[in-house]
Amino acid sequence: MLEVQNLCKNYRTGFLGQKQVRAVNDVSFSIEEGEIFGLFGQSGCGKTTVSKIIMGLLPASSGKIIYGDKDLLSLNKKGWKSIRREIQMVYQHPQMSFNPRSTVFEACAEPLRIYGLAKNRQQEREMVEQMLCEVGVSPDQMKKFPHEISGGQAQRISFARTLALQPRLLILDEPTSMLDISVQAQILQTVRKINREKGITMLFISHDLDVVHAICNHVAVMENGQIAEAGSVEQVFENPKHPYTLKLLEARL
Repeated sequence: MLEVQNLCKNYRTGFLGQKQVRAVNDVSFSIEEGEIFGLFGQSGCGKTTVSKIIMGLLPASSGKIIYGDKDLLSLNKKGWKSIRREIQMVYQHPQMSFNPRSTVFEACAEPLRIYGLAKNRQQEREMVEQMLCEVGVSPDQMKKFPHEISGGQAQRISFARTLALQPRLLILDEPTSMLDISVQAQILQTVRKINREKGITMLFISHDLDVVHAICNHVAVMENGQIAEAGSVEQVFENPKHPYTLKLLEARL
């Protein structure tokens, strides 16, 4: 589904940008169609930067990101528009991804309108109701504003909004980190349900080992902008090869 090849991202810092910092350093991994691939690492390791480059929100310094027969890094604005609905993202702070002046209904209807997926307002409403029900949100929440719903509801609605476009690849950037433990479990169940029933491939970004172990098929462990270790979840967690991975696992016990 997706192959990241030798991805690098440099930033200029310091006075007049004289110092160069490499936030992502020669990162490579591949994601098979239909799987949940985990990108794990502590805060600041570069995993969110990788996700933003994949989404086209940040330019890369070098490397390739192959999606189908296209290199995402070589696409212009027109090229991105043709595949934008196929690659969607759910963010870490659910309520911050909503327009505070828009209701839940308007937030979910917006992608339908952008891509002309509903024939009329009646069908639009029916599609919004259906997508909310699919993620366990009652349609009676549609009239509420973002500040009137819980974090767990907001994250479910974020899922609903992306599902409206029927994406092939869904990037989840720390989707449970801002939620209570009980709500985290519910969101993970929603992730599994979406993956199982719709076959959507997922890149799951997290700093929580337990969450990655519970939800992912394969995982890449990042340290200081590099991939320290990668493999199946069972291989990496039960027989770690890299000292950094081993250190993280020991700290969890």
